[in-house]
Amino acid sequence: MKLKTILLFALVMVIITIPLPANAREKPPEIIVAITATEPDLRYVDVQSIKGDLGISSSGKASVFGNIFARTAEKTSVTCYLKRYVNGNWVTYKSWSNTEYLNICTVMEDYYVPSGYSYKLYVYGYAWVNGLLVDTPIYITDTVYY
Repeated sequence: MKLKTILLFALVMVIITIPLPANAREKPPEIIVAITATEPDLRYVDVQSIKGDLGISSSGKASVFGNIFARTAEKTSVTCYLKRYVNGNWVTYKSWSNTEYLNICTVMEDYYVPSGYSYKLYVYGYAWVNGLLVDTPIYITDTVYY
């Protein structure tokens, strides 16, 4: 019995002294910038998701999609900026907006674009709760060359 007690005590001491990795470490600033440039930062007051998609067909038809979904917002808005890369800069080529008095808002459009450029879609979302603008997430799609 004494041996069992000693072994149990030793096991408890080993478990207590084993270092455990911390899960709440802060990310270095350069990683935070890289993540927010391509993925939504879901640390918002009310927004649950923001999404965007850009596809360009072989005929040059760009299909644009932007969407925001909030938990309790009474008003949401989405603005999509189709940008193309010109002389080292991303320049707005075309934009669309939609506002809904709901907790969800979507933009879906088609637009023909000229070939020979790289394109990206920037999706800006807005959510209002009790008349106050509480969230302004941004989503940027991957580059599409046409």
